Formats: sequence, C-alpha cells, structure tokens
Amino acid sequence: MRAPPAPQTQFTRDVSEWQTTLSRRAALNRPCHPSQIPDEPQSDWIGPPSTFRLKDWKGARLNPNGHVSVRETNNWSQDPSKLWKSTVRFWDSGKPYQRAKEASCIPYDQQSLAQRWAIRMATKDRVLPEGRQTREPDIEDETVLARAPNNIRVDSQGRLNVQDITVWLFLLMTQPKAREGTVNWFWYLACMMFSRRGQYTQVLKDLQMDPQGNEGFSYSPKCFVHAGHWSTNDLACHFYRCGLRPKDPNTLFHDFGSSWIGKLDLPINEPDWSKVPTPREVEVRPNANQRKKWKVKKQRDRLAQGFVAGEWGVPNSTAIRYNEPPPLSEAPPAPTASPAPLVVATWYHMLWAVAHSLTDKLPS
Repeated sequence: MRAPPAPQTQFTRDVSEWQTTLSRRAALNRPCHPSQIPDEPQSDWIGPPSTFRLKDWKGARLNPNGHVSVRETNNWSQDPSKLWKSTVRFWDSGKPYQRAKEASCIPYDQQSLAQRWAIRMATKDRVLPEGRQTREPDIEDETVLARAPNNIRVDSQGRLNVQDITVWLFLLMTQPKAREGTVNWFWYLACMMFSRRGQYTQVLKDLQMDPQGNEGFSYSPKCFVHAGHWSTNDLACHFYRCGLRPKDPNTLFHDFGSSWIGKLDLPINEPDWSKVPTPREVEVRPNANQRKKWKVKKQRDRLAQGFVAGEWGVPNSTAIRYNEPPPLSEAPPAPTASPAPLVVATWYHMLWAVAHSLTDKLPS
C-alpha cells in the first residue's frame, strides 16, 4: 500500500486560485464553468472528470454546464449552484435530494465536481445510500486513499487516475463482507475476468442473459451476498445487476484488472468453503419518502400513547385527576333554596295575618 500523493504546493491556496485550477483541469476533458464548481475546497489528489463515455446509456447526456444526467429530468441541466450557495440545505427533500440521488447512479469518473460534492454531503447527512446500495467511501479522506491498491496509475502531476479510482470504488463497494474471509478471492476472480477482454460478455451469454438487457438496472454497486461456493459466473451476474454495462469491462475495467493481476507475486488460493460462514442479508435502507412517512407515523403513535396515558405536557402539580375532589378554591357554590319552600312560607304568613285580624274582631 502506498500513501496518497502529496499536494502540489506546500502553502494553502485561496478559493479563487483553487477554482481556477480545477476549472482548467476540467476544461481539458469536459466543459465546466467556474460557477458550476462548489465553493467548498476539494482535494486535487484525483484527476478531473474523464471524457463523456455514457452515450450508449438510455437517457444519459452531457449537459452544456458540464454535469451529466442519466435520467429524463432536468435536475442537473439547470444551474445547481444554489446547493452550495444556500446556508441551509435539506438533502432529504426537493431538488437537493433528487440531484444527489441521480448523481449516485453515475460512475465516479463521469461525475462532475459538483456531483461528487453532492454525493458526499448527502452521505454525511445519511440520506444516501438507499435500498441495498453500498455507502460510497469518502475519497476526500486520506485514510481511504491510503488503502488504494498500488496498481492505480499516477500522472506526471501526482494525481491518481480517475478511471482506475472508478473501478477500485466499484469493486470495493461490491465485495463481500470481511467476516466471510473471501474478499481476496473475490478480487482475484473479478480481475482475472476483466483482464480477458470479452469474458464478461461471454459469461452472460452462457448464462442466457442479454448483455445489453440491464438497462433497467441503474448503476448501483451493492455488496456481494452468496451462500456456499461461488465462481466467476456468480460474480458476472452480480455485476450485471449492479448496472455494469458490457463496454466498461472491455475498457477501464480491463486496464485495471490487467494491472492488478500483474502486481501479484503469487496467485491467490481458493478459500475453504466449508469454513466460510453464512453471509448476512444486506440491510435495506429506506428512501427519503419512506423515512418521512415513518417519522410521521412515529409521532402519531407517540401522541396516541400520550392521549391514552393522559400525558399532555401538563405539570403533575396542576394535572386534573377525576378520582379526587376539586380544591376548595374551585369548589362549586352552595345551591340556593328551591322556590317551593318560599311559596309555602308566604301563604303561611298570609293565613296567620288573616286569623289574627279575625281574632281581634271577636267580642271579648
């Protein structure tokens, strides 16, 4: 393993100089206006986006602003500079979510600098990945680049070849879990298959799978899960479902696989399949809409439980308890006398007065 290449300069460059340098590099292969580059600095250890090569992808196109689109939408054809100019961003809704999700379905070497940045920010906010897609490693992290294999090419300016990085990320995101102990065998079989031009396509044909028929599968690297013994055929099927088109194995994947095999001193031994543990199922992560629905449902359930329990945020000292008498200050006033006794008393006094007057008129 080798350490990542050192920066070209030993001093800190300001943002304007950094943007000018990146825009010049991007202009060599793809048009990119400086206004389409995020203000947040990115490392220049990796080469700029490579020439657009997704012409055979359905719906893929290179927009005039230098961003790639792989869907029939205008997410990246419009100016996305509001993403980095806004002080508050919510990556789980609206345009930010749509742009980050679409960018995650584009190979790394085809992503613009803004698309790389959007994926990294949405991943940090735990919006990406979705479904069974593997989390993309943060290339800006030096510890991640330090794990890169030594067959990755470096140009005269000390930058890593962006196409080699693309293949490395794809294999890194599609490899099995380390607990299974088959990672080295996975890399060996994959690079052996890619080092032979046309083998990937031939394997798919032998399995009666249309090499051009995976247009329905978006470019989405997923962890390889297979119980028991597996071979090159199983890897080809897995790569097919991850959206690997037949053209790439004959070009950038072939170059990477050939150089990786050439760096091996000894062939890698096949693992003892009887000792390989049963793989665990990959966690299916919900998308942004599902997370919102679950959050609303959770809030409703909490409110419902609070209603049943009588918890409405009222302090215990003032909470009303219906099994206790109310305080004296809040006791209802004593009931007034009913009108019936008053009427009886009035007639009694009238009769008494009449009887008294009659008694006075009697002779003595």
